[in-house]
Amino acid sequence: MEINKSNITGVLIRKPSDKIIKYLLNNENINNKRISIIKDEFNYINFKTTIYDYMNYEIKNKNIILKDDLKKIKDSLRIVGLSYLDLDRNINTLSESEKKLLSLALSLLSNPEVLIFLEPFNKLDLRNEKRLMFLLRKIKEKYDKTIIFISTNSNMLYKNTDYLIIYDDKLLKEGSTKELLEDVVFLKKNSLSIPEIVEFTYIAKSKYNVKIDYHSDIRDIIKDIYKHV
Repeated sequence: MEINKSNITGVLIRKPSDKIIKYLLNNENINNKRISIIKDEFNYINFKTTIYDYMNYEIKNKNIILKDDLKKIKDSLRIVGLSYLDLDRNINTLSESEKKLLSLALSLLSNPEVLIFLEPFNKLDLRNEKRLMFLLRKIKEKYDKTIIFISTNSNMLYKNTDYLIIYDDKLLKEGSTKELLEDVVFLKKNSLSIPEIVEFTYIAKSKYNVKIDYHSDIRDIIKDIYKHV
C-alpha cells in the first residue's frame, strides 16, 4: 500500500470500520511516525468547556511536552485561522466549521507528521469545505505533513484527493483517484459509491454515446456538452 506525503491520499470504504485505522498504522511509510486522528464528530469534556480548557486538557491528557503551553495553543489556533477566538469562549457556541477547525488545531498540538481524517467535511457546507481543503493543502505544503482522508463519500474523495486506496475489510485496489473512481464497473461490482459527476458522465457516454470526458468540476462537463452535443 503506497502512502506518499506528496499526495493527499484518500481511503474509500463501503462502511465505517475500525479495521482501516489499524491497517493504515501498519504501513511502512507512516509506521513509528507521530500521528493524529481527527474524528468526524467533535466531542468535548462537558457542556461548559472553554477552548482553553479543552486544549490544555489535551496537552495534559496526551502528555505533550511543551516549553510554553499557551504559546503552542495560540500558534495552533493561528495556523487554522481561529486566532480571532477568545480562549475563554464556550465550545458549545462555536459553529460546525469552527469546531472542525478546532479539531484540526487540537491535532497540531503534538506536531504530528501524519494527519488522518475520518469523514473530514462532515456537516460542512460547500463553501466551508472549500475553505478547509485550501487550508489543509497549505498546511501539507508549508509544514510537510502527510494527509489521509477516510470516507464513504466518493464525491468528496474524487474532488479532493490525488491517490486512492479502496478498502473493504481488505485492500481491494489502489492507484490514481481519477482512474479508480472512473472505473464504474469495478465500483458497482464491489457495491461502492460512485461519484455523482462520474455516474452522470458514464451514463451519457455509454447509453447516449455523448462524447464527453470525465471531470471533477461540473463546469468542465458543461463546456464539453456545449462543444460536442
